[in-house]
Parts: sequence; structure tokens; C-alpha cells
Amino acid sequence: DLDRTAQLNMALDVLKQENEARKKTEEELRHAKEEISDALAKEQELGKMKSSFISMISHEYRTPLTVILSSSEIIKLFLEKDKKDKILQHLNKINSAVSSMNDLIEDVLSFTEMKSRKLDFIRIPLNLNQVHRKQRHTRYKSGYLRTGRIMTWSG
Repeated sequence: DLDRTAQLNMALDVLKQENEARKKTEEELRHAKEEISDALAKEQELGKMKSSFISMISHEYRTPLTVILSSSEIIKLFLEKDKKDKILQHLNKINSAVSSMNDLIEDVLSFTEMKSRKLDFIRIPLNLNQVHRKQRHTRYKSGYLRTGRIMTWSG
């Protein structure tokens, strides 16, 4: 009987150890699943941010390109009528649109440089429509992505 009891106690100890190992493995798996889930959520957020950024950049390029195209067409008409003052007015619009596009390119390059340096971003809630309306006319003059400036947004 003592021999059988000792065997049962040993078997019980082995089962307890296996149970503890299983619990530890389950906890590690649960933790790994949470990490993967968090990484996936961050990747999805990054994808949304990239899509939003590309959409914004596309819009920002279309506006000055439209100004350039329409102004060049108008200049052609004024050349035929020899209206130098109107031509100069539209050439100034073209210059302004080209300058805006150049500033936009600099902003994109600044953003890319910040990303390549793996700088930390401060995440805050942000209404992009409100910011766009407020900054639409001063954006390029303010240079909000220039050295020393802070860019923040939230997904």
C-alpha cells in the first residue's frame, strides 16, 4: 500500500508540474496573442493614416495644378488680345501655385525625414477638417513641418 501511495503521489506531482507548465504556456500564448493583436491594430492605424495622408497630398497637389492649368489657358487668350496686365496677374498665380507645390514637397520630405529618424509623435485628438479650414491660407507660409516644429495627429 505504501508503495502504491508513493507512486500515486509521484504521479500527482508530475500532473501538477504538467498542469503548471500548461498554465504558464497558456499565459504566454495569451500574452503573445495580445501583442500580435496590438501590433495588428497599430499596423491598421498606420495604413489608415497613410491613406489619409496620401489623399490629403493628392488634394493639395490638385489645387495648385488646377490653378496652373487654368491660368496658362487664360494667358493664351490674353496673349491673343495683348493684355499684359492680365497676363502678369495670371503669371503671379502660376508662381504662387508652383511655390505652394514646392512647399508641399518640402513638407513631405520633412515628414519622411522625421519618420526615418524614428522620432516620437505626440498623439492628440485632431479634427483635420477644422485645421484645414483654419490653416488653408497660411499653411505654406507657416511651414508647420519645418525644423523645430511639432506635428501631431490622431487616427
